[in-house]
Amino acid sequence: MLHVVAGKAKGKKLMTTCSEMRPTAGLVKEALFNIIQFEIAGAHVLDLFAGSGQLGIEALSRGALDCVFVEANYEAGSVIVENLKRSKFLNCAEVNVMLAADFFKKRHRSFDVAILDPPYGKKLIDQVMIDVVNLMAKNGVIIFEAAKTDLIDVEFQKYNLVKEYFYGKKKLGLFREETGP
Repeated sequence: MLHVVAGKAKGKKLMTTCSEMRPTAGLVKEALFNIIQFEIAGAHVLDLFAGSGQLGIEALSRGALDCVFVEANYEAGSVIVENLKRSKFLNCAEVNVMLAADFFKKRHRSFDVAILDPPYGKKLIDQVMIDVVNLMAKNGVIIFEAAKTDLIDVEFQKYNLVKEYFYGKKKLGLFREETGP
């Protein structure tokens, strides 16, 4: 069973999703939040390819103002709602059970932090990054989890891949807006 690592809901147990989904391992989740720790407090967060919702819930637990969850799998959407109830964050969350492409068609707000954890090996990060970049607030950050072997483009409009971190067969990558001279 998954659990919240830090913050207001520390230790709360979370449900997992269907067997074909891959929850982020505890070590990788902790590393992800260490990387963006100064970006979370008071942030508007997007958890894209949310799975069980554990990453967005972790952001809420660590002080994010709110989180929008996007997950195409109906069963996983139900798990996200249950996990939000368990962690007592339902009132500061929005759950969208739909494809990312459909979500982008309807969104008109901005996010300070975007967390992307798509299925590995399908080039989904490259497919959605321009849409994600268009939803980002000034000085926002985008962090993703992927397979170590997944090749990710390093630039999307003004956002550049500034660092990759490797954990066994997985990697995390951080995109920041180019600030220029």
